[in-house]
Amino acid sequence: MPGTATAEFRAAFLPGADDPGRVVAELRSLIGKRATPTVVGNPGESEQQALDRLRGYLAVPDSSYDTDVFRAWQTAVRRTHPGVRATACQFEAVTSAVPFREQNIPVYGMYPFTVNRDMLKRMHGTDEHIGVEALRQGTETVYQLLAGLRTGA
Repeated sequence: MPGTATAEFRAAFLPGADDPGRVVAELRSLIGKRATPTVVGNPGESEQQALDRLRGYLAVPDSSYDTDVFRAWQTAVRRTHPGVRATACQFEAVTSAVPFREQNIPVYGMYPFTVNRDMLKRMHGTDEHIGVEALRQGTETVYQLLAGLRTGA
């Protein structure tokens, strides 16, 4: 039996709702002396610097949903996925959007195809795949989005 073990825990935070420092403190309180949680930041970054950087990301306002681009996305989804409503959701590439959102440039992450739980579990794995029908429907959704942006429809 090994004398030590390592586990990695990733957390997602809601902008304006969660304080990463409070979440880390609560985890440490729950774990007690049974383990030593460590916040891993960028190379050379202290824990406090990492938490402050995360707080900065979370302080940047979300992109507005009252834009021509978001309305075009909603229209494209209605056309290609009847009965489905396009909504905003948390997207894992949020930190890539921050520099744009800081300049009031709206950024939206999207899956242009229907994603089920199995696909999410396989994403970026050795057995990642998308079905032919999902790819066809996703291609049509992107086409409808771009057509809507071109014509303003």
